[in-house]
Amino acid sequence: MMKIKIYKVTILIVFFLLSSLNLANAGCNFKIELGEDIKKIKKIIDTSNRDGFILENYFAPSLSVCPNSIKDENIIINYTFIDDRLAEIRMIVNNDENNTTSNQLLLMNYVKQTYGNFDTGKNPKIYNYFNSWKKNNKIIIYSRLRNQFNIIQEELFITNKKYKEKMSAIRLMIEKGEHKK
Repeated sequence: MMKIKIYKVTILIVFFLLSSLNLANAGCNFKIELGEDIKKIKKIIDTSNRDGFILENYFAPSLSVCPNSIKDENIIINYTFIDDRLAEIRMIVNNDENNTTSNQLLLMNYVKQTYGNFDTGKNPKIYNYFNSWKKNNKIIIYSRLRNQFNIIQEELFITNKKYKEKMSAIRLMIEKGEHKK
């Protein structure tokens, strides 16, 4: 009787350990948090060509940031900095005319697994909408929308309230011509 209880407990412990390891490998490691200094990310992106504008965008292949979950060279990571502080992260799908990358549902499945499931209908390949979450003071938006040429524009957007407001103000100033990018 005691042997059976020890056996059951051992199986439960192994199960939970394996489950937690699987979840740890599922996510992307962006290597920097919102609000952190640009210096922290120099190992995965080239920041040598800095232009001195208030908004600076740098790109990294998803293969280097998400090697265990997003294995497609057509998904890129865009880091946007305001005055050398990370303001937003975007995972952007670069589709061809056949929407090859989006039709694999890589980003959609990653978002569902990482941030929470959402209703995509019976056929997720025709999903044409967005979903949002607020988690740990972050604003997370997943968007999958077809443009006028029937190309799916799919992305994951991560920011927080502070930087969302700053980005809105800066973009408005840029549109009015009051500030350079």
